[in-house]
Amino acid sequence: PLFIFTFGLGVRGAAIASSIAQMIAMSIGLYAVFVRNRANLKVSFRGFRPDIAIIKDIMFVGIPAALTQATTSIVAGIVNKQISNYGTTAVSVYGAYAKLCSFAQLPVFGITRGMNPILGYCCGNKDKKRFMQTVKLAVIVADSWTILAFAVFMIFPEFLLKLMSASDEMMELGVVSFRLLPMSMLIFGATIVMTQLFAPVKKSYISMTSAILRQVLLLVPLTLLFSSFWGINGIWIGICAADYINFGFIIIMNIWLKKTVINKWELERSKAV
Repeated sequence: PLFIFTFGLGVRGAAIASSIAQMIAMSIGLYAVFVRNRANLKVSFRGFRPDIAIIKDIMFVGIPAALTQATTSIVAGIVNKQISNYGTTAVSVYGAYAKLCSFAQLPVFGITRGMNPILGYCCGNKDKKRFMQTVKLAVIVADSWTILAFAVFMIFPEFLLKLMSASDEMMELGVVSFRLLPMSMLIFGATIVMTQLFAPVKKSYISMTSAILRQVLLLVPLTLLFSSFWGINGIWIGICAADYINFGFIIIMNIWLKKTVINKWELERSKAV
């Protein structure tokens, strides 16, 4: 608000503020690593040498994540183009939902950020019991939160739209839309948590496959197909259908992961002992 309104810079002010925020965040991180936490984590570039094995592990996890993010951005543009065919009101409704939905989704991503280090430790230690307990707790907490968000969207769509300063036309379309789009929230928490299990065991390509399945093979075709029958509501139904089919894929891959990798940890630990 300072750069946008007080300084009157508008969109340029938003860009400047975002860049400054990123630099401040980076400075805090560098201070925490190199100054504040120096007693616990001594970082030195003396004798520093690139390690191909470590770089390979980083890239093995990072490349699928990067491709997933890129695919998400591209497909989001395609879907928004489809929505724009139904007018600016439809675009505004979807934008309003996306903004409100992000508030419901952020705690889920926070849960996974806390879960991942524990899963990484369990994977390194071959601790099946703690790994599964962590996953179970994360799924319960994350999905409980998103189910609550689903209930809020279903019960109070008018109130949520008013928060976004919706026009009368936007209210008319938005009430139905706000009760169709949140159907995915019922499984969102579990989907995100279960998708995060693959990186610690070096199976990130499964997460990438899931993203490609949902974004490319399901989302675009289904929204196009259903919109030909039900118009703008068909796009909302297509989005939810893609989420549910992808959730089924994630469940199957989690079952496969448990049978082929996690269940063998106890035997591997006993042999090591």
